Amino acid sequence: MELKPSVLFEPYATRLEQFASRHNLQIYKYKHDMPMWNFYFQNPLGGCGRIDIQINNKPEVWLLKYCDVYDCDQSIRLSKLSEPMLVINPLNRIEEVILEAIRDVLDWKLSDLGFNGKFPLPEAWKTSQGRPKYPKPVL
Repeated sequence: MELKPSVLFEPYATRLEQFASRHNLQIYKYKHDMPMWNFYFQNPLGGCGRIDIQINNKPEVWLLKYCDVYDCDQSIRLSKLSEPMLVINPLNRIEEVILEAIRDVLDWKLSDLGFNGKFPLPEAWKTSQGRPKYPKPVL
């Protein structure tokens, strides 16, 4: 039987919300009704960093690291997505593992990112005021 995403996150929810608040991270929960929370933050390369926490029915906790940077002048996106990482002993280590992942993403260089395609960007993004704003993480 498939458990609801909120049930899977129940043992972690309060701690993750407090963690996000302490470290100035923006949370999106259950995108597309998936058992996943996304933690967004500002990347010094000019784009966003993101840590995804996914929980399956076993229950296993998985972490993915992501970064993207848009070049609005050329309408292109550069990005990098890590391989999924199984979090061992998540009840005791989830915060430590996420913080380490954020540090990794912040250390990525522009040369680490790959060309992700040419995209028609929203008109509002042509000025810096119109682009999505993500909070600067507090480490």
